[in-house]
Amino acid sequence: MAVGDTAADIAARKVGDKKFVYDAMASSLVFNAKTPNQNRCAKDGLYEKDGEWNTAELICVGDKAIQVINGHVVLRFTRSRKVVGDGFEPLTAGRLLLQMEGSEIYFREIEIMPVTEVPVEFAAH
Repeated sequence: MAVGDTAADIAARKVGDKKFVYDAMASSLVFNAKTPNQNRCAKDGLYEKDGEWNTAELICVGDKAIQVINGHVVLRFTRSRKVVGDGFEPLTAGRLLLQMEGSEIYFREIEIMPVTEVPVEFAAH
C-alpha cells in the first residue's frame, strides 16, 4: 500500500501475525512502513477472472482512493499523505503505478479521466 515515505488510513482487520485485509466495517488503521501495521493491507475478495481480461479501476479524489476490480470495491483508503520533516502533508498528486506481484501482467485500453467526486455507485461504502 504505502510507497516510500507515505501513509494512508484503511479500514482493516488483522487476519494473521502481520497480515491485514480491507474490511469496510472495521476500524481505520494507519499503514506506513514505520507503523506496527507496516505498509501493506490486502484487498478484500477475489473478483478477478482467471484467464480473462479484468477491469481494474482506481478512483482518486483529493487524498482518498478506491480500488475497484470488475465492479467490486476491494480497497478504500483515506488521508493519504507524505512524510515531510517530522510531520505529514496531504498526498493529492503524483504518479500512478501499474504492477502485478508474483506473475506477468498485460494491460490494454488504459484510460485516465479527470474526476471531481467519487461515482455514486462506489460512494456508499
